[in-house]
Amino acid sequence: MIATLVELRKAYSLPLVLNFVQNLVGRYPAEVSPRQKDGALRLLSCVAGAATKSKKIGPSLEPFFLSFVVPEFKSPVGYLRYRACEVVEKFESHDMKWAKKENLHNTLRLLMDAITDTELPVRIQAAIALPELVRYEEVRESMVPNIGRIMQELLKLSSEVDLDAITNTTRSMVGEFQEEVLPFAAELTTSLVGSYQRLLQETLEAREKEENGGEPDYDDEKTLVKMNLLKTLDQLVSGVQERPDLLAELEAVIAPILEATLRHNVIEVADEVFELADSFTFFQKRISPAMWLVFEAAYGVFKNDGQDYIHEMYGLFDNCISFGAEHLSVTPHYRAMLLDLFSTVMTSPQLGAEDRVVGCKIGEGMLLSLRGHVDEAVPIALERAMACVLNKTDDPEFVVTKSLYLHALEVVIVAVTYNPALALAYLDGHDWTQSFFASWFKSIKKYTRVHDKKISVAAICAILEWLATAGNAPLAQSAGQLVLGALEVFRDFPEALKLRKEQEEDFADEDEDDDGDDDDDEFETFEDEEEEDLEGDVREDWQQQMDELTAARVSTLPSHQAKRSWELTFHSRAFLGSARGSDSRGRGGRRRGRQRLCLVRRDLVGFTARPV
Repeated sequence: MIATLVELRKAYSLPLVLNFVQNLVGRYPAEVSPRQKDGALRLLSCVAGAATKSKKIGPSLEPFFLSFVVPEFKSPVGYLRYRACEVVEKFESHDMKWAKKENLHNTLRLLMDAITDTELPVRIQAAIALPELVRYEEVRESMVPNIGRIMQELLKLSSEVDLDAITNTTRSMVGEFQEEVLPFAAELTTSLVGSYQRLLQETLEAREKEENGGEPDYDDEKTLVKMNLLKTLDQLVSGVQERPDLLAELEAVIAPILEATLRHNVIEVADEVFELADSFTFFQKRISPAMWLVFEAAYGVFKNDGQDYIHEMYGLFDNCISFGAEHLSVTPHYRAMLLDLFSTVMTSPQLGAEDRVVGCKIGEGMLLSLRGHVDEAVPIALERAMACVLNKTDDPEFVVTKSLYLHALEVVIVAVTYNPALALAYLDGHDWTQSFFASWFKSIKKYTRVHDKKISVAAICAILEWLATAGNAPLAQSAGQLVLGALEVFRDFPEALKLRKEQEEDFADEDEDDDGDDDDDEFETFEDEEEEDLEGDVREDWQQQMDELTAARVSTLPSHQAKRSWELTFHSRAFLGSARGSDSRGRGGRRRGRQRLCLVRRDLVGFTARPV
């Protein structure tokens, strides 16, 4: 009520409140009891925002603090020490100004000492106040030598009490002092995992009690603590990403709790679990046995009414496809899981267009990364994707957006690249061939990414090579149109390279997190790939490629069209080099906080059609 009054009647009420507080604390301890001073300081906290923003009052706050607040850090009365920590936290959260830096440093020293106070409430409030002082560069430098002690005390507090505010402080400290925390990252991880395991066990016991007819016991505070613990662990993992040995050590400790959380369907922290799984698999560029167990558990969540979490799961599944292709190629039941996941996402009435875009990415990833090992996926991929391309479905609520249309069409293009004989035979069997080619070449200019253009050229080359060995196939009459389509892609390729370079520079200049780039209105154009540097001007390189393309001759081929086809196939392979995955982690407009532009690389070298 006081805070609302001061906010609405600031000019009149704020001076009255502050005069009342100063009059009261000024008579302590001679005429005022500790409880009365505690009440006055609490009242002062209520008007912290208005006081710090006041041009007249703000400059006088520091002398007031030195006289009436800072001395209470040494008070024999526990609740006054607590209140001193709270007042500092409230005013610092509103950017209180300090004229003398030595006063700020002295306050910080007292606050760090309060973390080891004999009274638990004082320790808790001191821990909550610490992050508010980190915004000062000089304070951060002063805290560096003490960061080990501070983290130890925070871990002790976490074991004593389950408060979201404590785990939030721990997460803030880990984020601000990543390099300083690195030496004891393993110890810190073990402690955080222990706290999480205890909370997870309590959650499972409460669920079992409810299932047996007991009273439901939902504790939102514990849920928030679990979330913050997982977020803190993710920050630690991100901080050691350049240390493969330490990263593997952390994975061995953390992976079991990720699996256990998903196995028991503790869905309220699923977002944080998938974020951690994504980080481990992406940073290590490999899938360990422990993470394959997490993969299985994630699939179980999806099948157990967890379809709504497909955006959160995508990072893990995509990394497993890209970095675990060798294991997937010899593990049929894992491939069956991914294929079932793709098919379900593309057909489930519970999911929408944004979710089906994620499904298209998974399908495309399988065909690109598992060439020769997922022939069974080609018919399903074509059927599901062409349903979106042709917009033919029995579901009246099935919506095909521009983004979904282009992603689905690209799945078909990749299927043709994977095996043109198998894909075109299936399309012919359903009378979809003409519709596919019409849609493809009508939309070819809408594929603006480097990755998309490489996919299109690779598909055209695969078809031409297949035609050269397939005899008098009906499609051979249109070989010239395929060549023209490839030339059009080549013509726009330099502009795509230029656009991607500009976007990479923009991302490199941004320090803030990305908030999502999956939408229904515009096909994604961002990708992160380590392309071989092009020497000289892009236009000159393009002209050189075209000169080589024109000059090439293959005299052994019987027809002029076939000769042009083989020329294009040969030179476009050199031009392609490698194409890599182009899709950043999406969350349907709710992208996670820490996102980097972590895009998966998929090699297209050797993507030529197999002889019929």
